[in-house]
Amino acid sequence: MNWKSFLDTHQVDWVESGSNVSYGNLGIKCPWCGQADPSHHLGIEPISGKWNCWRDPSHKGTTPYYLIQKIARCSKAEARTIWGDDSSAFVELDALEKELLTERTKSSTIVTPREVSFSENEFLLSTNDFSKRFIWYLWRRGFEDPLVTATDYQLRGSITGEFTNRLIFPILYEGVLVGWTARAISDSLVRYKAYPAGGNSIGRRYLYNYDNAAEGGGVLVVCEGPFDTLKIDAYAKEYGIRSVALMGLSLTDPKVKLIDTLSHKFNKTIILLDNGAEWASMEAKDRLCCANNVSVGDFPLDLKAKDAGDLDRVGILRLLQSVI
Repeated sequence: MNWKSFLDTHQVDWVESGSNVSYGNLGIKCPWCGQADPSHHLGIEPISGKWNCWRDPSHKGTTPYYLIQKIARCSKAEARTIWGDDSSAFVELDALEKELLTERTKSSTIVTPREVSFSENEFLLSTNDFSKRFIWYLWRRGFEDPLVTATDYQLRGSITGEFTNRLIFPILYEGVLVGWTARAISDSLVRYKAYPAGGNSIGRRYLYNYDNAAEGGGVLVVCEGPFDTLKIDAYAKEYGIRSVALMGLSLTDPKVKLIDTLSHKFNKTIILLDNGAEWASMEAKDRLCCANNVSVGDFPLDLKAKDAGDLDRVGILRLLQSVI
């Protein structure tokens, strides 16, 4: 592979020398660091394809595939072909990998959901005094009409018990309440608590906002946290854009199956994890090779947000306009 030609084609500035460039290597601005990289801190060994960022040691690879994917915005199979591997052999391997993943997700069916119920401690948000602190918290988080949002998404709160001072996001699967995740609205060592927890945690088996997204639409956006999904779904559903949350970065087989099922109700599926989680986004795209029309969305650098949950309505619409 001719790295110089490849970088020129994709309009990536490169240098062959400098304080951050080892002899024989090429240096580029780290695409994961973005504007935080003031120089050419990501070095590429042209022969081996190894790459490493001097600013952030986590941005490195012993093979060139993820770097090529990031620059060319292509699949792993296309990255292998660009690199110059035996494309026919890798096409066969990719087909086999996809076939095995398809069989695995078919077999990893969602078991009959175990219905749970809220106690009297977890109440629906309304105009009563108990709800005020939670409605105020939603307003501070950028929701223009927090009571409407709370009502539309059946959000709850708790002022006593295990989930004291936590905003509660119910997790529904085909109309059944299978659990919830609860976000602390004040300082806490543990931001999120899930029910059920442990080995059968809802975060391992389900997606937040699944039932709403199951209505289908134009674009499905897969996010990391419930606030990201709540912001996108609340502000963009009128445009045919729905969202689900992984509730973390873990993409288990059951969640792969759920996203695959949902994706076929949309024209496009976009993976939009937190700003800085591009590596996890690439891996998620590879795992979702059976889903419909999957791509990875990048945060515009000028938004200066950690995730979609940090944005207001205008920011959400700008974000979606840039990634769709």
